[in-house]
Amino acid sequence: DGVANDKANNSTLFSTSLYGQIAYELRSYCDHIIVTTEGGYTTSFLADGMNSVLHGLVGSISTDHYPTDITEDQVLDTTVRTVASTTSDLRRVYDFARD
Repeated sequence: DGVANDKANNSTLFSTSLYGQIAYELRSYCDHIIVTTEGGYTTSFLADGMNSVLHGLVGSISTDHYPTDITEDQVLDTTVRTVASTTSDLRRVYDFARD
């Protein structure tokens, strides 16, 4: 329920590509990754998200669609809080090193 424009009227606005990027990044930290789905009221978004995740897991993602420059005013407050919370949880559970 986190994909932007999904019919679930969700409060998060993640692109399907973000899920692939997360899967790609997690490969460096986790020996085993389990992928599940939740929601997915717009099946084309679900399919695109799973496609991105699978490409991320095998290291076959394209970064060409990411902007090269992002300014602070372009980042949503909710995204900052979500990233901080997720980072904190991952560090606590998996004892990840701090940057």
